[in-house]
Amino acid sequence: MENLSDAQVLLLAAQLVATPELSRFRLLAAKRRDVLSREITFRVLLTYLPLESDAEVDQELDHVLRDIEDDFRNFSNLDTPYTDNDLAVPNASHAERSLADLVLEKVPPYDEQSNADLLSDFLIAWAHKLEAFGGINPSVFALIDSHAARHPALQLWADTYLRPLHKLQNDLYPEEATTLSLTDLESCHGSAGVALLLAFSAHSGTPANVARDLDEVVTPWVRGARPSKRRKLNTTVDKEKVAAGTTWHDVDNWLLTTSRKDYNTAAVAVEQWEGPRAESSSSATDAQHVDSENMLAYIRTVIAIIYTSDEHDDGSRISIKKSLLQRAARLAQLMPPDFELPLPNIPDSSSLRNATRADLLDNTLLHRENIMTRPSTDVIDFLHGVLSTQSLLDNLKIDSTTCSVASLALFESEERQKQELRNILNQIPKLTRSNISWRHVREQLLWLHTWSSFASHELSQPTAYLGRVTTEYLELQILDAMLAANEYDSIKTIYLTPDQLPISIETVEKHVITAIYHAYDNASNGNRTRGGVKRASDILKSFLPSFPSSPVFTHIEHLIKATHNLSFYQLTLQHGVPFQPVSIRISSDPLSLIGKVLDQNNKAYVQLDDLLSIARNLVLADLPMPTTSQDFAPGEDVPLERRLFDAEHRITYLAITAALADHDFDTAYSLITTRLTISHTKSSTPFADDTSWRAAYAAGNYRPQHTPSNLHDRIALLQKQMDLLSTALTLAPTSEPLPEILSTWRRCEEEVDSLKAQALSEERALDAASDGVLPGGFGPSDRDLDANETKRLLESRRAYNATAPSYEEEAPMGLFDVARGAANALRKNAFPLRGAAGKGVQVRDQPRANMEADVRSSTDSERPGSSDGQRVRKRDMISNAVTGTVVGGLSWMLGTQPVDRKQQGHE
Repeated sequence: MENLSDAQVLLLAAQLVATPELSRFRLLAAKRRDVLSREITFRVLLTYLPLESDAEVDQELDHVLRDIEDDFRNFSNLDTPYTDNDLAVPNASHAERSLADLVLEKVPPYDEQSNADLLSDFLIAWAHKLEAFGGINPSVFALIDSHAARHPALQLWADTYLRPLHKLQNDLYPEEATTLSLTDLESCHGSAGVALLLAFSAHSGTPANVARDLDEVVTPWVRGARPSKRRKLNTTVDKEKVAAGTTWHDVDNWLLTTSRKDYNTAAVAVEQWEGPRAESSSSATDAQHVDSENMLAYIRTVIAIIYTSDEHDDGSRISIKKSLLQRAARLAQLMPPDFELPLPNIPDSSSLRNATRADLLDNTLLHRENIMTRPSTDVIDFLHGVLSTQSLLDNLKIDSTTCSVASLALFESEERQKQELRNILNQIPKLTRSNISWRHVREQLLWLHTWSSFASHELSQPTAYLGRVTTEYLELQILDAMLAANEYDSIKTIYLTPDQLPISIETVEKHVITAIYHAYDNASNGNRTRGGVKRASDILKSFLPSFPSSPVFTHIEHLIKATHNLSFYQLTLQHGVPFQPVSIRISSDPLSLIGKVLDQNNKAYVQLDDLLSIARNLVLADLPMPTTSQDFAPGEDVPLERRLFDAEHRITYLAITAALADHDFDTAYSLITTRLTISHTKSSTPFADDTSWRAAYAAGNYRPQHTPSNLHDRIALLQKQMDLLSTALTLAPTSEPLPEILSTWRRCEEEVDSLKAQALSEERALDAASDGVLPGGFGPSDRDLDANETKRLLESRRAYNATAPSYEEEAPMGLFDVARGAANALRKNAFPLRGAAGKGVQVRDQPRANMEADVRSSTDSERPGSSDGQRVRKRDMISNAVTGTVVGGLSWMLGTQPVDRKQQGHE
């Protein structure tokens, strides 16, 4: 072999490797090291070694590589059965000619900064050729592993790329991972590399595979990729920045991104994966620092995944997040939260008060300076409260996300938290379960206020879901919700029990009244057994014993009574709007609704007692009503007795006018004679009445729709009208309407006289006709007729024939008799001015008994020697003025002049 030329040695080496006869190649390489240097040897092997090698060839190659690595110091001919004579040496001349065609591939350096490790570069390049040809045999993996222990570069490459690829292609996903190559792994980096390695597990449908692949595939790749990157960095770069790197951060980013798409996969991965493994380093301090930083970043990732959510978190998602929080606490060596308690006591997270809304954004959750994801006791406690709040909201069927709850607790305003409180209270009645315990609901809401079961909190605005809402506002909202849910007994137990009063009794009373009016105003029917009025009545009945001295409850009770009685009548308001109970409360004159009832309900006036009861209840309900009395200024409080008096007379007047409009004169006459006159004379607290006389005058001035054909009925009707006119004269409070009343009375009197004359004429004609047709034709003489007539007139005056009244014997009351009666009545109403002038009291406010007493006292004061002479003259002036008005009215009707006026005319 020593006699062979260089060309012969090279050609022989190429032939032996291509055959392959690696044992003979070992012998040749050992004998002719002057030609087959390390580099030439690796180039020959890389160029001519068959790609269809098997395990036996790989084993021979292992021996060749070990000899090359030891520089053939341990080589012996005994290691190979071949000798120099076994080598087929080519012809020298032929070798020289063929050497020009010999092209050897260069071994590409894997690490550009180190050219010494040719063995590593050869094996890496050969592995790439094998993979490009048809794949790497398992024996090749064993061959590389056998040499990697003594070659750090090869070890790094094998750990970073070869082993993950071998694991994926042969152990984990033999069918799917064949498309993955070494070139793919070496060319990708960062998040793309992580996604490439975990693509098979992410699509396998088994979340546990992700954690396994993170440990067996991604971790070796990350551990190898990071030192490889460090070799390419400038050595002057800060060690902390180099150690922190970006590769593990990319793994964390992949986990966080996956959690937004497939939350269960990411959650199971971080729950089962222990996190970044310890890395080898030249310095133990640097390794510890790197591991600590990587683990903190991983814990931050676990916490960040808790914040991520889809549209909302359901019960299973909340349970996963609770498990992740406990996992993060254990990894950070902190006390794990206890989720067994439904309403735990959460310490106030004071350090989180410096957080901002930007800290909850997806692209900032993994930042090292983000205090919302920093592994700390405050963060663990805060998320404990957030997840417990989500569980509570989920039980109430309210959608929520971790970020929304955290944002509301930390950043939202008081008004926004109040709105959320109202949303919760509105949702509770919609729950399908019927047995809602409002006491428990109140406890839950109070816990949401402080995240604590204590009655009070040290901070005025604790970091909690409803921390900015005041306790009083919270209690009032709960009270209103319980009123809406008809939880009256619970309200009385919680808010009206003396030993515990969260809010004052006066405030509770106010809200109960508001609830009653709210139910009343929203009622569509006035019947107290249906709808909103029933609900208002139930609230009133339940709380009336708790507030026995409350005048408002009494007013409401009368209002409900009036509304209930009014509901039995048909009533339509303007523009066809049906009557609703709220119409009573918003009306400026509720009594006018009774007038509409009389207009829209046929013969409703016969139910006067019921209508009067409605009117009295409306007055007792303390509703605003206009007053027509001139005794009180606008806005002045009118005594209850006066308001009742006016209301009763007003409704009676409306009933009378309704009866007259319906041409039911008899009912109107009965109402006047039995209601107005009796109430006017028997009232214990009489007031100036300007209604009764108007009703009597309206009935006295009535004209029937159809005139009775019978003279007796017509005369009877006119007599009733004259009676009513006389009543009007009696009830008139002033002298102003007297001329009009007397004029109507005079017209009725003339009609009565005319009808009576007609009746008398008919009566006499009937008598004459009956006397002229006596049997036999013998009739009395004229003298006998006169005597019989005189006798009959005398007898008729002694006894009144009720069955057949004779208008001949009746002597109608003259106009002067009526005038005298009117004057007497007016004197009773007007002369009390003499007593009132000295007292400064208006006439209409005095009882009639006092008026008559004043008349008597005024008469005594007019006697000679009275010491009150000046007062007598003023009273005389007022009396003469009133009397003059009456005399003028009577003279106008009689067509005469008073004596004093005649004298003035003569003078």
